[in-house]
Amino acid sequence: MRVATLTFILSLAGLIHCSPFYAAILGGGSESSEENALLYTLLSPAEDTTRVGNPAGPLMSQDYLVYLTTSKPDGDMRFGGESICDYSSSNPIERADCYCMLDSNNPSPIGSTFKALLVGGSRIATEDPDCGGGCTNQSDWVLEPYGNYRDEGGTIIFATDSSPIFDPDNPLQLQNKLRYGMASAEFWTGVDPTWTESGSNCSDWNNGGAGSGQTGRSTSLNGQFLAHASNRPCENNGGPGGGKVSRLLCVQVPNP
Repeated sequence: MRVATLTFILSLAGLIHCSPFYAAILGGGSESSEENALLYTLLSPAEDTTRVGNPAGPLMSQDYLVYLTTSKPDGDMRFGGESICDYSSSNPIERADCYCMLDSNNPSPIGSTFKALLVGGSRIATEDPDCGGGCTNQSDWVLEPYGNYRDEGGTIIFATDSSPIFDPDNPLQLQNKLRYGMASAEFWTGVDPTWTESGSNCSDWNNGGAGSGQTGRSTSLNGQFLAHASNRPCENNGGPGGGKVSRLLCVQVPNP
């Protein structure tokens, strides 16, 4: 009788979800502890598949760190305080990534990889606004789908869904301000709020003199987070007394 009852319950479990309460009733008092454990597992409610901070995200959601550099490189990604990076590569995007890896503000343990959230040159987020038809022609991109991007204190700054971008006007995606210390900060982006390449990117980050580049603002909770000003001098001397202003926004990426 016990075998027949257990067989019936196992069949029923494939069709419905029951609570552990029903498992206790159906199992009676004579089953072994192994049988009760099996019933509990099969008849328990399905696990929640969402994550805090990314309501649409499944259990595969991952946490990544994000930070602002102390360094303030020019628009050719040179001469910002990490001299080893200035001629580390002929590719300005790789030089920017070098800054992200070596900057004194890098919060991550040894072994993690950081890259610059920049668009232009070899780095493309999408050629289709907001990835409306898919993130077309994406190249060397730094954000991941279903990612929660947190500051060093654990606060989610922005979160992605099934596309590796976020909507800066959606408070479920761009959730919190990112501060440099207690202050706001500008950072090079070269991207429009729709994630397409801006026409203002210091000649694909190869120009550290004449020309201008697009910057974002770290405490804006709208499109200006990505596109605050498009006229920042590529020599990065827009601060008081000609001081440098624009930093880099660095995001953690999965290790190869």
